[in-house]
Amino acid sequence: MFYNLTKFHIKIIILSAIFLPIIFFASFTSNINVSNAITIDKDVSVMYAGSLVNIFENEIKSAFQNLSGYNFIGEGKGSVQISNMILDGFRKPDVFVSAYTTPIERLINHSPPLANWLIKFASAELVIAYNPQSPFTSDLLKASNDEIPWYKVLEKEGLKFGRT
Repeated sequence: MFYNLTKFHIKIIILSAIFLPIIFFASFTSNINVSNAITIDKDVSVMYAGSLVNIFENEIKSAFQNLSGYNFIGEGKGSVQISNMILDGFRKPDVFVSAYTTPIERLINHSPPLANWLIKFASAELVIAYNPQSPFTSDLLKASNDEIPWYKVLEKEGLKFGRT
């Protein structure tokens, strides 16, 4: 099933995934005043996947600070790199938003566990985009109609494949 999510919907999902755990954490911490949004008693350290830097630094950071009253201290890096930094004791973020679940599962499965839970709140599909003037257009169209396997098209000599 496909949903047509707007940029606004995606921001709300990400804000919810960050904001709700912080409030849960904050309600058990005595030196944090959740009810007084003007008083900033605590920095909230958030590490996030490099692919999320733009939305966190340009959208979520200010929205979070305005809604919660907490200082948002953000740092974006590769998800595996963040996981390794946490495992090695170089970082202890309050929140870790990974591009996929495996880096957080490593923290959960560590002895002792360095994370207790995770929420999978979004996923992305892998897509193949191509130039309609490509000499491989007819084969790519056949692959999109399940007439031939897509990976067979990518194996063809002369096809240049890039990724972002």
